[in-house]
Order: sequence, then structure tokens, then C-alpha cells
Amino acid sequence: MKTISFVISVYRNQGALRPTYEGLRALFASGGPLSEHRYEFVFVDDGSDDGSLEELEGLHAADPAVKVLSFSRNFGQLAAVVAGFRHATGDAAVNTAADMQEPVAAVVEMVRRWEEGAVVVLGRRTGREDSWLATVLGNAYWAILQRLNPNVPVGSDFFLLGRVAVDVFNAIDESDRFFPADVLWLGFRPVVIPYHRNRRHSGRSQWSVSRKVKLGIDGILNSSYLPIRLISFAGILISALGLCLALAVVMLRLWYGQRYPGWASIVCLILVLNGVTILMLGVIGEYVWRIYNQAKHRPTYIVRKSIG
Repeated sequence: MKTISFVISVYRNQGALRPTYEGLRALFASGGPLSEHRYEFVFVDDGSDDGSLEELEGLHAADPAVKVLSFSRNFGQLAAVVAGFRHATGDAAVNTAADMQEPVAAVVEMVRRWEEGAVVVLGRRTGREDSWLATVLGNAYWAILQRLNPNVPVGSDFFLLGRVAVDVFNAIDESDRFFPADVLWLGFRPVVIPYHRNRRHSGRSQWSVSRKVKLGIDGILNSSYLPIRLISFAGILISALGLCLALAVVMLRLWYGQRYPGWASIVCLILVLNGVTILMLGVIGEYVWRIYNQAKHRPTYIVRKSIG
């Protein structure tokens, strides 16, 4: 009998935690689709201030298979997932949400594929029941990401890792991470299963616009070298255009005796070139900041309280 660990990051999810726990635990009940396995829950409270921790403590009191980690402050969902995988002891571990948006049927399918020998199983989201704005922004983000890295399935932040993959995943020591790219980097051939993302069971998303923007930037920079290559390409292109313009001005002057007219065009060129330069510096700055952040060697998270 093998153990399946569920890594669940928690931030202001009071009221949704027990239904999530009970929905997943029911899979392991007698006659359930996963009854031949044991389960382990690793809930990571990311500095919640709404009573989520108290609800988790109640779950642990009723079921010793529930582990609870509580951070000293809000370190972010990515840090919570990292902590959860580091404390998961199962033969396989599933990263899933605390609000029941990933269907339990997809969890069962992931475990079945793992039983058949898959080390990495990724979810590919085929639809979602979110607000129109969240849907549009999410689709745009994944469309851009897939243009940069076609191997990353949409919605692949829902995944299962076998024990050998968990151990390698935990060995990655980086500050700014993007899990779909990290999982693909492991090198194990992934099995991809489709799933439809359900509507949130209760509450609302705690992902602010700034956090979503940071996640988007991390995903783009961590999954492809294309941004830095585009800077080089833009530099070559602008230099070539500038050279062509200079040759045109010289030819007009030497052959036709004409001066290149207009201050407006010169001002426009200066503004465009300065804008491109600042954009390039911004992209380079993102890379430099990540290098600096990594060089500080600060812990990704701080556990204030550990239960179980």
C-alpha cells in the first residue's frame, strides 16, 4: 500500500478547507477509487489572518494524516508549495488548490497514470469557470507562455510527481520559480491529462494584480531565453535601420544637394530609441534582480508552527 500526499497552499481559505479535505479523503474510503492507497495532507498556511489555521488545527486533531505548516508571514503561494513538497513523505505528491477548483476525477486519473509508471503527470486545463476578466487574462498569459515554450501545457500548475521526481524537485534551490518549467526541466517524460477547472467553492481569489504580473514575468523569464535574445535582435535591427537612414541622408546630400528636413522626425527617432533602450534596461534589470535575490541566500519561507 502506497501513500499519496496532497500539497495544498492556504491563504485566507477559511470555510473551503474542510470540504476540500473531505472531497479528497473520500477517494480513499472503502470502495473508493483510491482505496488501495493511504493518504497524507500537507496544508501550508501562508500567513492567513482569517481563521484558516484554526480550521486546519481542527482537521489535524481529527485526522493525524493531516500535516499543517504555518508561515511567520505571507511569503506567497510559490513558497508554500515549495514547503509542502519538502515536507511530503508520500510515494507520490499532488499539487492542488485549497478551493476545490481542480476536479477529484482528475486527481484519480493522475494517480492511475502514476500507477502505470509515469513519474510526472501534468494537468492541461481545457476550460475554466472563472470571471470573464480572469478568463481573458489567464488565456492571454498562457498563450504568450506557450509561444515562448510550447512544451508547457495550459494550467499545468496542477500536477503529480512520483517520489524520485519529488526528490529532484526539492533539490532546486532558486528564489523565483515557475513550477511548470521546473517540472519539465526535471527531464522525466510527462504524461498530460485534460481537466476542466471548477468554480471556486467559496470566497474569492487572493491573487492581486501585482502578484499575477510577477507570476507572469517569472513564467516568461524562467521558461525561455527568448526575452534576452529579443534584446540582441532589437539592437541589431535598430542599428541596421539607423545605418540605412544615415546612408540615405548622405546620398540625398551628395547626389541631390538636399538636406534631410524636419526636426519632428529627429525628435520622434530620439523618443523611440530612448523608449526601446529603457525597455531593454528593464528586461536586463529583471534578470539582474533575480541574480541579486538568489545571491542573498535568504530562506524561501520561515515556518512559525508545524503540526504533525
